[in-house]
Amino acid sequence: MTFAEELILLALDPDTGKFQPLPRKSLELSLAGALLLEMAFHGIIDTEPGTVVVLEESVRRSQFLDAALQTIREGSDRIPLRQALARLGLQGNMLIGRTLRRLVDQGILSQKADSFLWIKRPMRHPLADGELYDNVVDRIRALALDPEEIPSPHEVVLVALGEACKLHRFLFSVQEYAQCRERLKAIAAMDFVGQAIIEAVSSIGERSLLELAAGEEP
Repeated sequence: MTFAEELILLALDPDTGKFQPLPRKSLELSLAGALLLEMAFHGIIDTEPGTVVVLEESVRRSQFLDAALQTIREGSDRIPLRQALARLGLQGNMLIGRTLRRLVDQGILSQKADSFLWIKRPMRHPLADGELYDNVVDRIRALALDPEEIPSPHEVVLVALGEACKLHRFLFSVQEYAQCRERLKAIAAMDFVGQAIIEAVSSIGERSLLELAAGEEP
């Protein structure tokens, strides 16, 4: 599964099939960040402080990632991180819809009217080699609540994305969240790209995505 797909699963209320009451803009920008991180993991882009560097002209194995890559490029192979996030964020509603559709097509979610319910819970998702792993909500909960658990690089990215759109509080009881809040922040800080995305999402705030996408920095 991709970071975008797992972020959407984290953001869905498993009981209602609707999104948790997150700021829509933060979720859309975090989803944009998930796509950037996916491309970075596959060596399609590289990241420097505050900058995205395009290494590949296209993504042949994924139309979804290729469309995202072409959106951020727009003729340049070096793009400020906030500008790349804004360009993808402007397509946030479409990206969420496409990610939900991919999850339905994979048999992970079922759609009923305007809700998307997990087909079964707890779930185990298949990896490429056929191995199964626990669903993303249970993984993040176990990682956060057990101080002895060592996060994988993949889990560090997921925690960073959850921090970016402030969704972790919905995965835990009030008491649990108070117990693990600082640990979640510490895990998120382990990935410098994910941390940069957290800071970029926060700094964008209420600024116009259109201005940022066009490169109109203050």
